[in-house]
Amino acid sequence: MNHAADTSYRARSEHSLRALPSRPSDLPAEGDTIIIDETFGEIESVKSVSELHAPLSGEIVEVNTALEDSPETVNEDAYGGGWMIKVRPTDVSELDVLMSSDDYEAFLEEA
Repeated sequence: MNHAADTSYRARSEHSLRALPSRPSDLPAEGDTIIIDETFGEIESVKSVSELHAPLSGEIVEVNTALEDSPETVNEDAYGGGWMIKVRPTDVSELDVLMSSDDYEAFLEEA
């Protein structure tokens, strides 16, 4: 999850992409509301379909529609052009529990 001003960007972690390349589907529309920990879409791989869970609550302010034509971007550039949604948080305190990508990688190494 990346943050800029009042908007957060949701992408897959590099770790999950190395484990199983995939493509997003059923993403919400701009203006939709998501609730922390609830499903907001799916990620499909060759082997399975998994739910995407909202890392925070808020309004979808942008959906990366370029992924419709180039879904492989999620795998190739997760923290750049492969972002899925941009969210305007409704409760900024939820940002306090999110990990940076570096913190998440360190967490995985410890696990």
